[in-house]
Amino acid sequence: MDASSLPPGLSLADEAGGMRLQAARGVRIEKNVELPLAEASSLHVSLAEDAALVLMVEVMGGGEHSLACVLAPGASLTLLVLAEDLPAGTRVTQSMLVGEGARARTHIVTAGGVGTEHALVSTVEGRGGVSAVDWIFAAADASVLRLSATNVFRGREGGGEILMKGIVRDRAQVRCDGRIEIGAGGGGTDTYLTQNVLMLDATAKVDAVPALEIKTNDVKAGHAATVTKVSEEDLFYMTSRGLGREEAYRLYVQGFLADMLSRIADEEQRGRAAGLLEAASRP
Repeated sequence: MDASSLPPGLSLADEAGGMRLQAARGVRIEKNVELPLAEASSLHVSLAEDAALVLMVEVMGGGEHSLACVLAPGASLTLLVLAEDLPAGTRVTQSMLVGEGARARTHIVTAGGVGTEHALVSTVEGRGGVSAVDWIFAAADASVLRLSATNVFRGREGGGEILMKGIVRDRAQVRCDGRIEIGAGGGGTDTYLTQNVLMLDATAKVDAVPALEIKTNDVKAGHAATVTKVSEEDLFYMTSRGLGREEAYRLYVQGFLADMLSRIADEEQRGRAAGLLEAASRP
């Protein structure tokens, strides 16, 4: 997408090593805007006061990628980041800065990848800011992923949860780190961290590591992490109804990830995410 095809109120400009996307004050873009994050590049997204944007970013190629988003007071961003089969050594660094009363909803879909690292740090600076992170991943064959999501609350009465959910099969290896930090000024914050991983094979390896750091009182915060396996009883039930074993696996995976996909409100974004996950989890 070039600047001439953007909706009114959005501007896109080249800068050293990447691009800068800006949404003007009060502009509301509810139709999905799609941008690539090309090999070893950066994208800076800035929303002025009370702006709203639905954005999809596809990470393409290897190297170091950077995606930084800044939300002024009252702004709202729905962001979907797609990362499919990135080559060895790829590193994606995301940051989000959320102002007073601003709302950030980040969906990340990681489908395969060899030696890929992807880290998100979302910081709620202003009072009443919200940072919600939904991360879906699928790893198979020789995939090796290291995924990290952190919500930092510095302003009062912040909110938003981190939910990381994925499937791992064959010889794939995934480390899944989730972290919540509530600073001394973050009283009244209400947040939660959940990590759910489904192992489809005994040869897969998963580390789900939750962490909380709280430096004030009067907050609601907690975490839960589970790693489960497909039960032979469930597979027997499905195959006894005439399904092949791989078809049973496919339906099992679809059911496991369905709630995460349903949280993506934009239909186009949801369709792209579902397609990547199905391809990545196919035997």
